[in-house]
Amino acid sequence: MGQVTLELNGRTYRLRCDDGQEKRLTLLGNYIAKHLNELKQDLGQIGEDRLLLMAALMVADELMDAKDELKKLSKNRKSKGKDPKIDPPKVAKEIEVAASRVEALKERLVKTDE
Repeated sequence: MGQVTLELNGRTYRLRCDDGQEKRLTLLGNYIAKHLNELKQDLGQIGEDRLLLMAALMVADELMDAKDELKKLSKNRKSKGKDPKIDPPKVAKEIEVAASRVEALKERLVKTDE
C-alpha cells in the first residue's frame, strides 16, 4: 500500500493509497493546496474547516462547470452531427471518476483530522 504526505494550510496529512496512485494523490493535494492558498490570500486565516469547505466548494464548482460544458458539447454534437474526437459518455465517466477521487480524498482528510 502506498503512502503520501500532504501539507495543507500548514498541517501535515499522511494518507494511504493504492500502489501507483501516489503521484495522482500528490497532484490532487497540490491542487487543493493551491485553492487554500488563494483563499488565505483573499480572506485571511478564517479557520481550517471553513478554508477546506470553501476549497471543496471551489473544486465542486469547477467540476459542475466541466459537466455543464460537456452537456453543451454533447448537445451541439447531436445537432451538428457526430465529432469522432469527442466521446461524451467516456468523458462523463472520467469526470465521475475524478469526482470520486476528490470525495475519497476528502474522506481521508476528515479521517486523518479526527
